[in-house]
This record gives sequence, structure tokens and C-alpha cells, in this order.
Amino acid sequence: MDIRVETKLTVKELFDFMIRHFYSTIGGICGVLLSVGALVMFFSNVTNTDMTVAYKVALVFIALLFTVIQPIMLYFKAAGQIKNSEAINGDLVYEFNNSGISISQGENNVSHTYEDVTKVISTRFSIILYINKYRAFIIPKRSIDVQFEDFKNLIVANVDARTVKVK
Repeated sequence: MDIRVETKLTVKELFDFMIRHFYSTIGGICGVLLSVGALVMFFSNVTNTDMTVAYKVALVFIALLFTVIQPIMLYFKAAGQIKNSEAINGDLVYEFNNSGISISQGENNVSHTYEDVTKVISTRFSIILYINKYRAFIIPKRSIDVQFEDFKNLIVANVDARTVKVK
């Protein structure tokens, strides 16, 4: 069975990947816990007259850092990458078959076997195939559309089942 997917990433899909990637790391989780802790500290001491205004402002800033500021920064980073990077904003063609995956963009072509795939996850907007810890292919769900069940079956059949989390 061959599945061909032609796509172009949007800011929304790249942002979705960046959010998922950042907040699933130890640093992202610790950052959220730090922000929540700062928010709890702020509200538990909001009426404390011994606490300086600067300390309260610092707590509010830390509370917003990983819950509001970081997502905004990731959105602008995604928008900038889509706007400025030919490797990200170009048209991509993914071809899946039983022997592996072929990715092409213009004259460039890369092939991988399913043994190269370390993890497959789905987000709200995309399917992400990780080749290693730092390299992933983002396939928008809107591009797979009617082929989704065939795509899912092909991935499940060829990639180690422990690393596949596709819904």
C-alpha cells in the first residue's frame, strides 16, 4: 500500500508541534510547576503587607512566564520560521510504503526506513514522526484526511508499537 501526502506547513501546525515538544520535556514541565507555584505564592501573600511590591510583581512575572509568555514567544518563533525558512515553508511530499518513508522538497529527497522512526505521536493538528530526539517530520492531519486510516494502519504495522501513539 502506497500513501502519498503533499503538504505545506502552516504557522498553526508548527506552533502546535512546538508547544507539544516544549511542554513534554522536563524543562517545560518544571517551568509550568514553577509558574503555578509562583501564582500560589502570589495569591497566598497578596494581602501580606510585609511583602514588597517588587516581590509581588516578580511572582506575577514568574507565574506568567511559562503559562502566557512562553506560548506567545513560541507562536512568534513558529511564524518567523514559516516566513523565513525555505526548509520549513516549502511544499513537501511524503511517500509511505511498506519499505519506508520518502520525503522530497523540490530537488531534495531523503529516505528513511521504519527502523529509523523512534516515536510517532499525534497532536490536535498533526502526526509527528521522530527520527531522533532532535529531528522530526510534521505531517498535518488535514493533508492525510481520507487516507488517515490507511496511514495509521501502515504506521502501526511497520513501526515498533511501543512508540506509536496515533489517534
